[in-house]
Amino acid sequence: MSTSAPVGLMPVPDGETADFNVYHLTGTQINFIVAYSVTLAIATVTLLLRVYTRVFVIQSFGLDDVLIILSLFASIGFFGVSVDSMKYGFGRHLWEITAPQMAVYLEYLVGICTTYIWAPAFTKLSFLVLLHRLNKAIWFRSIIYFLAFAIFAYTMAIILIIAYPCRPIKGTAAGECLNQCGLWQAILNIITDFLAIAMPIPMVYQLKMPLKQKLALSAIFSTSIFVTVICIVRITYIMSLQNNPDVGYTQGRAAVWSSVELNIGIACASVVVLKPFIRKHFPGVFSSYGYDTNDKNSGMTPRANLSARLGRKDPNSFHLGSIAADNNEGDNFSKKNKFGITVTKNFETSSTEDIITSNGNYSHV
Repeated sequence: MSTSAPVGLMPVPDGETADFNVYHLTGTQINFIVAYSVTLAIATVTLLLRVYTRVFVIQSFGLDDVLIILSLFASIGFFGVSVDSMKYGFGRHLWEITAPQMAVYLEYLVGICTTYIWAPAFTKLSFLVLLHRLNKAIWFRSIIYFLAFAIFAYTMAIILIIAYPCRPIKGTAAGECLNQCGLWQAILNIITDFLAIAMPIPMVYQLKMPLKQKLALSAIFSTSIFVTVICIVRITYIMSLQNNPDVGYTQGRAAVWSSVELNIGIACASVVVLKPFIRKHFPGVFSSYGYDTNDKNSGMTPRANLSARLGRKDPNSFHLGSIAADNNEGDNFSKKNKFGITVTKNFETSSTEDIITSNGNYSHV
């Protein structure tokens, strides 16, 4: 009994050779596996450090930690479903995909899209919960509630569209429907990313701390800008899906950028809360005011340090001496206070989670 040779869904272009062996990985598939493995490892390590910091260092495990863990699970699910779908067409050219394989691959797209959509949604919700715990101002929390509702609403809307009217197996028009969902989801992600990144800026600006610390704190909160840039780059690949019939290959190329977007987003959300961990295990890395910890005056604030060098009294400190044994010694107290105690009014923030808000409320996550 003879068997016919497999036939692809597209004619083989000149200079190309169709390879129907599903166990031979294409260059795009290899790039996706390598990129995702590396970025997933980074996300996992930073998340484990975050959990350790929250549980053992500051002993405060909250909803934002739960959400970022769910984001990692969604990312792992996306990776698993994508790799499993490679034998049916993910990352392969159409001339190497048969009709039965494409039918199965279209079903896989539902799982691929669902897991991909939830990962950045959980990451953003985790960041918003963190901001909610840092600032008790009504206007600030109102914006957080609005953004959280918007993220949850458009995520659920896209999930429902993919699961029912946009289900790929129902017809050829479903492919265009999936592309439109992916495009709008990317656009909405970029908008909400920018809004979430901009929210801490006024809060940091109002903090009573040196400019160097404000810039450092702003940089920590703004690490997600890199993820937003990656999301913008990925849109160019989504746009190429609109008129490119070679969907399996193009979707694989776009997924390489998705790996960076999802996993580096998790890593950035975890890095924001790692300063207590670094201060505990690497105390020389961070200095509360950026001065030399080996200096004999390093226990002072910058103003007190400068005053000590110039032989002046710090206006934010006063001197305590022992109570005199008799009046004569008491008269000499102002002259002989060598062995007294100097009390300095000193305020510092030990992490991005210790912030005095503009209305005077002290928040610790």
